[in-house]
Amino acid sequence: MTSIDDQKDAKYHSHENAIRYTHTGDDQANMASHCHEQLFAEILNDIRELVHCVTSEGRFVFVNSAWLETMGYSQEDVATMSFLDIVHDDSLEQHKNLFKRLMAGEKIDRVVTTLVKKSGMPIRVRGTNACFYDQDKLVGVRGVFRRVTGRKGAIEQLPEACVRLDLAMKGADLGVWDWNIPSGKTFSDPRWATMLGYSLEEIEPKVREWEQLIHPDDLQRVTERLNDHLAARTPYYESEHRVLTKSGEWRWVLDRGKVFERDVEGKPIRVTGTHLDITERKRAEQILRELSLTDDLTSLRNRRGFLMLAKQHLKLARRGGGKLLVVYADVDGLKQINDKFGHAEGSLAIAKAAELLQHCFRDTDIVARLGGDEFAVLAIEAEEGSEEKVLKRIEKRFEDFNKLKQRSYYLSLSVGSARANLGSGETIESLLSIADSRMYDDKRKKSK
Repeated sequence: MTSIDDQKDAKYHSHENAIRYTHTGDDQANMASHCHEQLFAEILNDIRELVHCVTSEGRFVFVNSAWLETMGYSQEDVATMSFLDIVHDDSLEQHKNLFKRLMAGEKIDRVVTTLVKKSGMPIRVRGTNACFYDQDKLVGVRGVFRRVTGRKGAIEQLPEACVRLDLAMKGADLGVWDWNIPSGKTFSDPRWATMLGYSLEEIEPKVREWEQLIHPDDLQRVTERLNDHLAARTPYYESEHRVLTKSGEWRWVLDRGKVFERDVEGKPIRVTGTHLDITERKRAEQILRELSLTDDLTSLRNRRGFLMLAKQHLKLARRGGGKLLVVYADVDGLKQINDKFGHAEGSLAIAKAAELLQHCFRDTDIVARLGGDEFAVLAIEAEEGSEEKVLKRIEKRFEDFNKLKQRSYYLSLSVGSARANLGSGETIESLLSIADSRMYDDKRKKSK
């Protein structure tokens, strides 16, 4: 499997793709970050035009919701298709010629063509193309199309869709990157560079050894998370880490990406993602720590901090349809550990349990120590039916730790969970109560 350490020839390219919408962070800075990302997601999905992005070879790397609904294909279908697969026979030569002209450097704005839906039904569309270049070489094409309906005004509005997409990217302050793994080349848009205080021309030589921009304390974690995704052990890549700006300042970014193309052996070919500057959110987190919203022993959120953040996320989920899962956990046998080894060792057991539990969840989830040996987690965007996977992941993490025999006792958790039913009017407190009850059911089963 290709690793990040083998891919050091890097520069970046723009693409509206691989953007995953999760809610992260704290306080007002987090709200602003979430609203920016939510704005971009809503604009993309509310656009009536059919939006797609293809490589210079014509392979799809992005289509919007309207495209899927109109054409009748699924995301899985599109992942294995090229643009010519949906072109009607009558328009096939037209599109082959179009790509040749684009590759020759000709600027082509308006296109009228016939596409074919999955059902086999032809559809006549008209639209615009915007090309992405790297050193005068075409590397991608974005198309924005609308069905030909005979209404004169409809076609005139098409260029506005492209403008709205670009404004959405700017409004969300997202820097976009694209990595071609076999060639070792990566590309970025100007926003990615200006986020670090550079022009695109200035940053390119530095990006060839882009890991040098990452804070040394963060590099190993970034590498591990990216390699986990490249090896298909995780559904996407996500990391919060510090990067060096032109002025010498360290700024925090939320870096997200996803493999959009693999070869027949499953090896990654192409990864696309985004950077979001979250420095202000990180500063807000520091303020929250100073306001005693974190637990001194574990550095997790304490009960007050958890409830404040969880209630805010519940409100956001009700407005945006998010999927929330509350997990309640209790350290097994802590009294026996205290009695046999002393309270100092009991505190170490709690701290280690907190560390292991935190590693079972994403950075975007909220892990807290409610007090004593009790923990709570709010899992953000937890898919339906993921409860059993979460519980098994926790169990395995603790089993792997116990195999190392670093303690003179067996460390484990009893765990329960409760999924938020966003239309029921339930509260975080009621979800905690349900999860707590299920946690005790788990503890009783272990005692039999």
